Amino acid sequence: MNILNELDSILSREVEPYEVNELKYDMQKMATLFKTRFSEAYQKSQKEKCQIFRGDEKLNKEISIIKPGKRASQNTSNYYTLLISHLLPSWKDFPKRDSSFICTTDPDMARRYGSGTFFIVFPENGANLGICSASDIWFSFENQLEDMAISDLYYFNQFFDEFYNRIMNFYSLPEQGISTEGLKKFSNLVDQALELMLSYYQKNINDIPDEDKAKINRLRQMFQMNTPLQEIRNEYLRKQTPFLQQIDQNFLNPKKNGIRHCSIGEFKLGERHSEIWTDASCLFINYNTWSIWQPYMNSPEWEKIMNE
Repeated sequence: MNILNELDSILSREVEPYEVNELKYDMQKMATLFKTRFSEAYQKSQKEKCQIFRGDEKLNKEISIIKPGKRASQNTSNYYTLLISHLLPSWKDFPKRDSSFICTTDPDMARRYGSGTFFIVFPENGANLGICSASDIWFSFENQLEDMAISDLYYFNQFFDEFYNRIMNFYSLPEQGISTEGLKKFSNLVDQALELMLSYYQKNINDIPDEDKAKINRLRQMFQMNTPLQEIRNEYLRKQTPFLQQIDQNFLNPKKNGIRHCSIGEFKLGERHSEIWTDASCLFINYNTWSIWQPYMNSPEWEKIMNE
């Protein structure tokens, strides 16, 4: 089998087992990769020092080409990952986060995350990158979340989880596993609840059936419980803005939070380190191996090979 062929594989913190295609390299073959499939990332690395890293103590191959598989966020409900990957329009041009490698521009963070094992990562030419406004996506939404009295993405997940459970309880529906379709149905239920509550303000109270009055009273109490729910209620009463549209515009909007995307050829380092993600196939090289190569890669012989 050609050693440069890749296997469809899964590389993530949460999904096992995974397989990678290990490359039995010589420097001529590496030069071929750097001049062809991974040339854009290589040029960014060498000429502009725009380097991308990933820590992974489970990846025991020195060099490999890997295609990302489906992933789930570690130690958290998966709400925000599904929202930005599949449901919020402002994220449509970003790589799908649930099918991406999560990386960083900070080698020290990659080293810590991988318990000492980390890789320099070369996305293939044309790769689409998502670039956080902070070193971790958890802290990349403060521009909007702080206005909602939510300190970071962890607490957004917590808020969303509690609200999800309250809505399911309100409609006497069983809790289900988190999925894209499940969140679409949940969003429709929220809009129905908001529409019912709107009738309280638009109709004569005597025209509302007693059964609906009881439901509206429960909803009014629910949407008074915290700042985010009050804001969602008020926005709907003013403009009838649907729930998911509010999440997209007022909670998790990439532009308003300084989160951007670009191709690997357009990638530039910011003033501080950032979390990066891409759904493209990538060349992974153990950083110790990469460091050992550097004297040779700065030699006239390597320059000659790269110019052939």
